[in-house]
Amino acid sequence: MERLIIFTAYLNGSAKAAYTPKSNDFVLCADSGYIHAQKAGIRPNLVIGDFDSLKSELVPENLRLLAPKEKDDTDTMLCIRYALDKGYKQGLLIGGIGGRFDHTFSNLQALAFAHYRGLQLTMCDEFDSAFLLSEGEHKIEQKEGYALSLFSFSERCSGVTVKGVKYPLNNAELVNTFPLGVSNEFLDNKARIFIKSGLLLAVLSRLEGGR
Repeated sequence: MERLIIFTAYLNGSAKAAYTPKSNDFVLCADSGYIHAQKAGIRPNLVIGDFDSLKSELVPENLRLLAPKEKDDTDTMLCIRYALDKGYKQGLLIGGIGGRFDHTFSNLQALAFAHYRGLQLTMCDEFDSAFLLSEGEHKIEQKEGYALSLFSFSERCSGVTVKGVKYPLNNAELVNTFPLGVSNEFLDNKARIFIKSGLLLAVLSRLEGGR
């Protein structure tokens, strides 16, 4: 199956710095995410939205999927629903971090919506990437010049053990009302994370000197 790529309306930095396009990518654009795809020289398979931030005539008619302006779903959520209907299991959400905070937070909630329905998305731009981790063992590869932060996205995450970092955790409990896991440093080429229960948000952020 092709790799799923969703371009959001807000992108901090360059799309090509966020990810490397592949010939078999299936590319969705959430409304004006189409502009970011165009700038990167990428032709989307479909542009979905109410076209409130992009004139619909700028998009070829055969690529448009028009949604009503008054709706419960954001344009990004419409793309996620489309991807779920098509059976995608993994993908990248390009952009969506920064700009209006309400949009950023809604995109994080959209990640959780997708996660609980079997679609694992990584939200990324030139400077940051964010993804969700559920129960089990996970490995996160070190990125030079990046900090690793872990947040409880559920009410609490229990039995959290983190190894290969400067500030390890051993069978700890993280809650969504206290930021215990901010700005950790890699000591090994991979961080190993064990979760007994709950949902963790993992964030890789480029340190200030690299921005």
